[in-house]
Parts: sequence; C-alpha cells; structure tokens
Amino acid sequence: MSRQTIGHHRAKIVKNVLAHLVAATVAPLIIPFTSGWLFFLLHEWFYPAVWGLPPLQSLIGVSINSTAVGYFFTWFYGLPLAVILQRVNRYQISYLLVASSLPALTLPFWQTEWTISVLPVWIAGASTAYVFWLLTRRKARRDPPSDTLTSRAHG
Repeated sequence: MSRQTIGHHRAKIVKNVLAHLVAATVAPLIIPFTSGWLFFLLHEWFYPAVWGLPPLQSLIGVSINSTAVGYFFTWFYGLPLAVILQRVNRYQISYLLVASSLPALTLPFWQTEWTISVLPVWIAGASTAYVFWLLTRRKARRDPPSDTLTSRAHG
C-alpha cells in the first residue's frame, strides 16, 4: 500500500470515529421531546400525586432523568453496538431499531411500575437509534468508495 492510501485510510477512520462520537453526543438530546413528555403524561394520568411536585418541575425532572439514562445507554450500549455492526457490515437501521428495543424489554426485571415505562423507553431507544443512524449514515454517504480512490491511485 502506498503512503497516500494509508493516509487516506487513517483519515477515513478518524472521520468515522468523530462522526460516531458526535452522533452519540447529539442523538440522546431528542429523548425529552419523544419520550420524556409521554412518560410524564402517563405518570401524571395513572399516578398523579406520587412525585409531589408541580407539573412543570415534574416535567423538567423527567426530561433530565430520561436524557441522562439515554446518554448512559447510548454510550455504553448503542455506540459499541454500532461499531460492531459496522465491522461485520450489518450497519442498517433495522438492526439498530431491534437492538434499541432491548432496554425497554428489560424493564420488568429491574423497575417497579414498569408497565407505564415500556412505551416511552421503547420510543426513546428507537428515536435515539434513528437519529444516531441518520448522523452516521450521512457521513458515510459523503465518503467516496475506496475502490474509486484505489483505481485513481493506480491508474
């Protein structure tokens, strides 16, 4: 391999890593708008006096907590999973959406009152996975195929 090809490959890896880090930072920010409000509404409907806070404070608390949990799952579950899927050439939205539903399916094992949490957690995972995929897929689409660069370098 020529130095030019190695340099391009290294630059492509750095761009890919940066795109994933940016996506993992930005994607969970959608959670308060997709599932935080839904969890708040369901909780206020079924258990209105449990939190003991005014509705606005409850909504802010739900938004902060759901975003923090979303960041945890994105960085320690979603990001490694996305890297593995890319390495095995299976980085598709369908795989990410299926994988994003797994945290919602674990709720009965570790959370009380999980019945009102399943739908909001599933929506949070799916929306975060979709935004993550959009951010990383657009970056990948901008890169020219490696065959084109190799053929230009050799001929």
